[in-house]
Amino acid sequence: MSRSTLKFFDSHCHFDFPAFDGDRAAVWRRASAKGVSGLFIPGVNVDQWQRAAEVACALRALNEGSIFYGVGLHPWWFDEWLGAKSTALGVRLLEFKQQLHVAAQAQACCAIGETGLDLALPHNKTVALEVQLMIVVEHITVANDLGLPIILHCRKAHNELIKLLDKYPPQAGGVLHGFTGSAQLAMEYWRRGLCIGVGGSITYPRANKTCDAIKSLPREALVLETDAPDMPLSGRQGERNSPEYLPIIALALAALRNESVDDVAAYCYTNTRRVFAL
Repeated sequence: MSRSTLKFFDSHCHFDFPAFDGDRAAVWRRASAKGVSGLFIPGVNVDQWQRAAEVACALRALNEGSIFYGVGLHPWWFDEWLGAKSTALGVRLLEFKQQLHVAAQAQACCAIGETGLDLALPHNKTVALEVQLMIVVEHITVANDLGLPIILHCRKAHNELIKLLDKYPPQAGGVLHGFTGSAQLAMEYWRRGLCIGVGGSITYPRANKTCDAIKSLPREALVLETDAPDMPLSGRQGERNSPEYLPIIALALAALRNESVDDVAAYCYTNTRRVFAL
């Protein structure tokens, strides 16, 4: 198998998830052969942080690319975390902040997150907006204390998240991952120091609004991501997404912006390393 001369960095890939347990090494070999030399594994809940660290460190030990991870609490797990103990919310938040602060200082940890706001959670996972805001503030506080970027998720709560970022600005920037909004919204995040994560959504024929937004941004604002094993590309609905498909997203981005894939690969790779201070 010939190796790609291009270099790609998957800025958001849940490579520690069970979907990859049966063939993780093989997937990474295929991704590497296609030029994917960097990968970031987001943190999603406290119990998962160690697993993310183990996967990242195992690949790093084999000199199999630049593999890093983050620590954070994703809105999907807010309800589970809140219900794990009966202690008061203020006490839980203080404990969590201390956990986050300690865990984030590991060598291969390069960001806080993924966290954020989600007002489209399933009924059985719904958490009040004011509580979500408090949890995200703790993440931003720790990120600023340690000089780390923050990785943010947002669904149906962009106005609320932007207001929060104005009140608690992430000093080391970060990424608004999985972006699917308007050009105006994308610029609001970019002005606040956040890069925009470009994923498989741009491969869908009806994603006109998102594609227009991505076209309008300066190249310094863009990073590539798969969000694997979720968010499959167009034509692969129902299949497991994979970091090996990142070059396909890069090709779609190049076509969208009327740029060469060489340029897209180069500046997205540079942007990702800048965001994560690598």
